[in-house]
Amino acid sequence: VGGAAVLISGGQFFNNTAVQNAADFAGNVYAVSDPSGQCLIINNVISGAERGGGIYVDSADDFTRIAFNDVWNNAEGDYLVGTNRTGSDGNISQDPQFVDAVHDDYRLLDTSPCVNGGDPNFQSAPGELDFYGNARVFARRVDIGAAEYFDHFRPVADAGPDQSRVVTSLPALIAL
Repeated sequence: VGGAAVLISGGQFFNNTAVQNAADFAGNVYAVSDPSGQCLIINNVISGAERGGGIYVDSADDFTRIAFNDVWNNAEGDYLVGTNRTGSDGNISQDPQFVDAVHDDYRLLDTSPCVNGGDPNFQSAPGELDFYGNARVFARRVDIGAAEYFDHFRPVADAGPDQSRVVTSLPALIAL
């Protein structure tokens, strides 16, 4: 049960990267909540389970919260039983774009959909660091997963508001 995590009655799984796990049942994360405790699965990359699937939450479980995760490419399915959460509560299902997963480098590339994709209300604890020892939040919003992207972002051009000019004859000199 649960190759990466087993959460029962209030267990929490925040800011993790769970990859290539295997279990006979619920390959990466298994959660069971009840009225005495809500399980939380938030800001995680859950991907590449070799056996058992991504997340297992029983279909009768109305308490477990699954939000701002990238659950992708898990053998036997990303969400086992219950509802597929892709597209709701910030959950995505896209290649996380690791630097070099073949050699166990699970840092994010600058093009990763996980960069700045975590819970916008996440507040890191003072001095909180990611798995690699960098600040837990970089560029104003937490990333999905254990590794915060920590490098230079590609510049984004800001050309100002959209502008248009009607040309009625040629040649024309246009100044914006």
